[in-house]
Amino acid sequence: MGLITDSGRLPNGKSVLQSLLRALMKPRTTQLFLPYIHTFRALAILFIVTGHAVDAFIWPDGGDLERLLRIVFCNGSALFVFIAGYLFQHLSPRFEARNYYISKIKNVLIPYLLISIPAIVLFTTVMQRNTVWDGFYQNPVWKQVVLFYLTGYHLAPLWFVPMITIFYVIAPALIKLDRNHYLYYMLPFFVVISLLISRGSPSQSFLHFLSVYVLGMACSRFKDVIGNAMVKYVFLIPVLVLHVAMAPQSVRHRLLTSTLATDPFVQRIFPTVCD
Repeated sequence: MGLITDSGRLPNGKSVLQSLLRALMKPRTTQLFLPYIHTFRALAILFIVTGHAVDAFIWPDGGDLERLLRIVFCNGSALFVFIAGYLFQHLSPRFEARNYYISKIKNVLIPYLLISIPAIVLFTTVMQRNTVWDGFYQNPVWKQVVLFYLTGYHLAPLWFVPMITIFYVIAPALIKLDRNHYLYYMLPFFVVISLLISRGSPSQSFLHFLSVYVLGMACSRFKDVIGNAMVKYVFLIPVLVLHVAMAPQSVRHRLLTSTLATDPFVQRIFPTVCD
């Protein structure tokens, strides 16, 4: 007798997918390595690479294929921010400020300082970076170096480091807010901020992604509740994913093809920046 019936269910009446989800989401309070987050990280990398690959092609204006690819794959950075928030909360019971900051300095900031050196030397002594603001090169060289490090503008992929460093700085406050749950009451407010402030400087990007980071923390804090809901309503997951992916872009398309397209407020809420 087989373990799986012809209807795709186990002998206990549960579907195979439900059983897999329950196994994946089963809480392990002592487990530091989360296989499903590791898999999610691989998916996030795929989204980032594909999102950049979309920009490498020449697309006809208004092409449906380009629009579909951008809807699905652009802004993959949000996935990494979500993962960062999830893991931060997951490891929060072991949080100790001194060890936390030593780890971030050694594993994030020192590599960032070192790999930035060639680009900073190039863009302060040989040629000028065209992505900086007007008047940037009127500053003395030492100040240009400091500004490049603070903004990550010397190499486009490095914008993430100055932004995520702000989350490192406020880590003790996030830990305290997580433990009394007050942080999660503010999540709707953070979502509104994300809509109103697009990516830009490190502080702008921090505000833009704050809701995503806190959402990741919330999904870790309430993983048992969320996991049980996913198992119970597994058939709704594809519908929810498609709705979340398509709805904002659909609204944006309708707004930007209407007379509101020139409204600065609308343009700020629906920026066209792709990672």
